[in-house]
Amino acid sequence: MEKATKKNIFLFAIGIIVVVAGFLFIEFGINVDGVKQHDHTPILFVSDLNKTSKAANHLTVTSSREGGEYAMKINVYPDGKIYYHPNENVHAKYPIIKVNFNDNTASTVVQAKWLNEILVHLNRKYRYQQYNALGFGSGSLTVYQNAVSYGQEANHMRLTKFISIGGPFKGIMPKQNIMNHRYPKVSELRDGSKTFPKGVSVLNVYGQLSRANKSDGRVTTSSARELKKLVPGSDYQEIKVSGKSGRHSKLLSNQMASRIIERFLFAE
Repeated sequence: MEKATKKNIFLFAIGIIVVVAGFLFIEFGINVDGVKQHDHTPILFVSDLNKTSKAANHLTVTSSREGGEYAMKINVYPDGKIYYHPNENVHAKYPIIKVNFNDNTASTVVQAKWLNEILVHLNRKYRYQQYNALGFGSGSLTVYQNAVSYGQEANHMRLTKFISIGGPFKGIMPKQNIMNHRYPKVSELRDGSKTFPKGVSVLNVYGQLSRANKSDGRVTTSSARELKKLVPGSDYQEIKVSGKSGRHSKLLSNQMASRIIERFLFAE
């Protein structure tokens, strides 16, 4: 009888432990490794003109020294279907996620909508609660448009750090303005800036080929620096990359810029 009582007490205790563990998992988002899900901060890399892979590969290599781990590639097709290709690093402290828009002709507004769907999925599937975003070229516009049009209320993901590299916030240069119809007008961006989330740390990296050529060959310095006016209430910083290294296609591979980006992303 005494043995049966002890056995019942033991089973009851085990049951309590299971219930408490389940509560902690649900309430606080603790995963199987014992790490709270909100301790994970994914880094979304959003590029332009379907050039995500090359630039993001460079980011992955340099970030791995600081704790970033390549975790997922996301392909968005012209019909809006989204395919996720994760690996075991989705639970790293800083999982790096490449977002690749296969439709180069989609407008910024449409891409921002797709990005919102991605953020909703990441929140529901992996319980991420915050994220950092690095936008290259028009990818910067997509990140920005998503932040002002949707934000945390829509996707339950708080943007904490935003890096813009060569962002065309007033469009790209006249010789290449065939693409400008995809982008919001600067007046629309300024109107939307009122809803940009407060407290976001912003780093703006732009290029200038020379004193005479105030552009990176694709985006003027004026267009890139317009971002400062669009992020009220943010901790804003900017760096200029000059000379040959300031060419649009080379901005991300510039050694100085890479180091500053790393420190910005991984500073606690």
